Amino acid sequence: MSTIPARLRLLGAGVLELILLGLAVGFALVTATGIALNANSGVERWQTDIANADLQLDRKTLPPLTQAWCQRDGEAIRQMLPKAHAVSCEPRARSVIPWQTAAPAAVRTPARDVAVLTAWQKELRARTLQLRDLMGRTDTRRLAAELLAGAPAATASQDVAATLQEEVSLEQQAGDDALRRQAEASQRKERWDRWVLAAIEPLLKLPPDNLDPLAMWSAAQSLDGIQSDAGGHMVRQHLSAHANAEKATQSLRIHNGLASLLILHACMSWLMVFVVRRPWPGLAQSLVLTCAGLVFWVGLYLLGGSDSPLQHPRALGALAASMVVLWLLQHFGPRIRAPLATPDTPITTSPLLLPGWWLFTALGWLLLWDQSLNFHPRLRFLALEQWESWCVAAWLLPLAACHGDLLIGLIRRFNAWWLSMRSSWDAITRILLAVALIAGFAALHRLGFGQYITGEVAKALVVVAAAGWSLWKLPVVAQLWGGQQARTAVPILLPAAAILVVAAGIAAATADKGPFLVLCMVVVVLLSSGLGWTTGIGMVVLGFIVMVLVGADMEVVSGRLQAWRDPFTADLDDMARLVWFQAAASESLWGFGPGKTPWCGTTHWGVCHGLPLQLQSDYTFTAIKGWWGPAGGWLFLFGFSLWCFHLMVRTARESVRWTTPSALLHASSVATALRTHLLFITALLILLQTWVTTAGNLGWLPLTGVTWPLVSFGKTSLWFTSVFLGAWGLRRQHA
Repeated sequence: MSTIPARLRLLGAGVLELILLGLAVGFALVTATGIALNANSGVERWQTDIANADLQLDRKTLPPLTQAWCQRDGEAIRQMLPKAHAVSCEPRARSVIPWQTAAPAAVRTPARDVAVLTAWQKELRARTLQLRDLMGRTDTRRLAAELLAGAPAATASQDVAATLQEEVSLEQQAGDDALRRQAEASQRKERWDRWVLAAIEPLLKLPPDNLDPLAMWSAAQSLDGIQSDAGGHMVRQHLSAHANAEKATQSLRIHNGLASLLILHACMSWLMVFVVRRPWPGLAQSLVLTCAGLVFWVGLYLLGGSDSPLQHPRALGALAASMVVLWLLQHFGPRIRAPLATPDTPITTSPLLLPGWWLFTALGWLLLWDQSLNFHPRLRFLALEQWESWCVAAWLLPLAACHGDLLIGLIRRFNAWWLSMRSSWDAITRILLAVALIAGFAALHRLGFGQYITGEVAKALVVVAAAGWSLWKLPVVAQLWGGQQARTAVPILLPAAAILVVAAGIAAATADKGPFLVLCMVVVVLLSSGLGWTTGIGMVVLGFIVMVLVGADMEVVSGRLQAWRDPFTADLDDMARLVWFQAAASESLWGFGPGKTPWCGTTHWGVCHGLPLQLQSDYTFTAIKGWWGPAGGWLFLFGFSLWCFHLMVRTARESVRWTTPSALLHASSVATALRTHLLFITALLILLQTWVTTAGNLGWLPLTGVTWPLVSFGKTSLWFTSVFLGAWGLRRQHA
């Protein structure tokens, strides 16, 4: 009889979760309907991309010039050009017969070099003229297609006067558009001619024996669209037409089946989380989740939300291999028995976690969808990229929960290692590890890894380290500090200071100070619970000042401070545009509405001069305020904050039970306590990061570049946050 209340609580939580998820889906569908009713301009842009695919240049028509040279003059290229430039012409096929020797290389002679360079000159001249001719014909055909598409067609039922007036206005508009298109085509032709005169003509006028082979090779790369100069950029614009047409076709499919796709996403998200909550072995759950992910992919394809799985054989092969490995481990591998769940074990999964995660990620994606339809043309495929990431995140959320025990075990071992310093040699090894970690992040930054990747990885490491310290060391520090034994507590505080130092070093190495500010605030909350608010804030302010002064780009800092003090006279006008847009949105209590928000401004000059292009990542609160006005924006912000606060309160209540001295003697209790600390710090990090980016949007703080977790654009942020919420928030039941 003692198990009946637990089962009833589990059933009630499941029913409540379904009801809340249904309400979230309904609200998302209403928002999507408002966007779809005002999507004509965005749909026309996608249709234009599809139509331009038949007009633009194609690789089949213009094979790469450098590739043709490699096939014909590969030996001469390897002899004339430096190795770094001739590596693309290295022969790929090598003899596998031991006794067969390669043919001897031809001897380089001046006569052969002159012959090769003479042929290159002729082909450069021919390719330049061919590109100019094709670009001109492309502009002519595009102009003719637009004039035909914009011609008015009157019907017999229309009023004669109204029809004539409409035809006159349409003819005037078509004439203006034609003149504008002709002017743009003339400007493109002039830019091309100027680039050819400066970059190609000097090479064509020189005698072959005075030509520089490297300069000829670079010119050919520009004509292939590889170089970053003006000519290469113009060629890439034409060659990218077919890729844009494929993206536009996929975007139109999603637009036509948007409601069905949202419902499918919500149903599959709930179904995969339901699988995790079944009392099955972990390997069986992994196998079922892999199958569910494949079914999800097929369903997206049938509804037009994804490419066919058959077009991605590598991904299918990886899924098939993982399913085979899991099946073999399940039936023939060692039996790993997890600790049985007792009847009085609390239900650690909150019924608000999945509905909240789905609602906020869905509204964030719909916000990107609105911007892809009605914002700057450069961002018209932004929501398509985030759609793929959102679907993957729906699979990562339960998958992380399925392997949460494994992750907890690894984190326990890591924290036990780095927190146990018994000698000076242990301290030296930790210092060397910290230096190596900072150097590794600096190397990743130099290799071109974006701040959105290094920042998320740094936050994940800090969350893991801070959870272990707060579990094992913070209670001791609180007792010593409260007992007036501060000197004894200082050595125990050194690991927390080390966390801040390493985070500051990573921030300086990657030139990304926004995440460090959020991490400092997280440590403030943790330290203040044991040391008091005054001491905690003082330590973090000191660390933040050191971080700003060491390795900071003072030009960027001064520019943001200037925009914060006086946005309308600053060199950077981002803050001024935010202030203008928020004032315009506040004229109505509930804003402009989804699909009706003037992202490009209220004037229509054919150019998007509205909000900054970073709207999708840095200025999410401003975008939400434009959607729903000040009332809806603040309600959304408070709803998101209450969701995070609910997760924090729930885990804080559970941690009291699992952090008693007697409970920490058992391995299962330690794992549960560490899980609650990880979820608490993750929710705290999400909450503080949300308010930091909101304060920057409102002008309370300088702009930091910090995004809104789960809502703003960002694949890495969405995946990391979903994995952490799934691993620590979705407690799977053991078999």
